[in-house]
Amino acid sequence: MSFIRYLMLYRRGWLIAAVIALAALTARAAAETQAPLPTESVVIVSGETRHALTLELADDPEETRIGMMGRTSVPEMGGMLFDFGQPRPVTMWMKNVPIFLDLLFVDPNGVIIAIAENARPQSQRLLGPSLPVRGVIELGGGRARALGIKPGDRVEHRLFEPAQ
Repeated sequence: MSFIRYLMLYRRGWLIAAVIALAALTARAAAETQAPLPTESVVIVSGETRHALTLELADDPEETRIGMMGRTSVPEMGGMLFDFGQPRPVTMWMKNVPIFLDLLFVDPNGVIIAIAENARPQSQRLLGPSLPVRGVIELGGGRARALGIKPGDRVEHRLFEPAQ
């Protein structure tokens, strides 16, 4: 076999390996993207304004692990509500999330205690307050500001027990 023929076969082998690797990565990314979850109505009370949202509910470990990974859009009045079952310290990241999101951290009484606005896509930076939360709401990036939602506002949903 000539040296040139050897180089052509060698280069073709690398090209085939690269195509296979890309296909595997694409398949993994597709597997990490879950189909839309069942939705529930959620209301955020901000001053005198009530914002009615329709949020997907992620309430098992696999759903909360995947979250919004791979999603390329969020409905204007939609998003995802993560239910962690019991109040606990929570950090979130944007790995494998290709869009900007607002993350609202909600205590067991339904009070928004922190907001991470316009969280950067694909970032592995950990986001979250030092206080325990019961849930996190993810909205499209900039949506919280557009609606005037801020820490101290209240979330009405069956997961949260209003303070007496």
